[in-house]
Amino acid sequence: MNDELEFESVKRELGEGKWDKALKKKMVELSVADNYDEAKEEWLATGEVFWSDFHVQREDIPEWISNSQMGYGKCLCGHIVKYHFQITNTENGVVECVGSDHINSYLIMRQLSQELNLPIDMITDELIQEWINVRMRKMKAESWWANQGQAFTMMFDAVKEMDLHFN
Repeated sequence: MNDELEFESVKRELGEGKWDKALKKKMVELSVADNYDEAKEEWLATGEVFWSDFHVQREDIPEWISNSQMGYGKCLCGHIVKYHFQITNTENGVVECVGSDHINSYLIMRQLSQELNLPIDMITDELIQEWINVRMRKMKAESWWANQGQAFTMMFDAVKEMDLHFN
């Protein structure tokens, strides 16, 4: 896996393709608003990200993914994903997940606006990219620790006394 995952062009809006239309429909169904233009304002990226690989055990899958409409390995639109981004509806509390193709910048912009206490029109593409990169680094570190942490701790404990003695 690369050290940096590049999202070269984070989309500001959904288009008219099959998966975009499916996501719009689902977001409206799960929103208080009855149309997409209003419904999209209800949703917010939380910053929680989960990466799936073929080694993931069922018990390691976060509840927000296993309880989502489409379940593990799928975006809310139904498309297969590796990266699951948590989104929440701020009007009704519904929690869902979308893939990297659908973590649109308008979801991130609202989160950044709240985190940084900035007006939404002050959120730049660079801030959006930085947000994504920080979340990816955190996710990769957590994934590594989940897979390698126990072995690392055992190795560290095995040499700890010797290290203290010589250093």
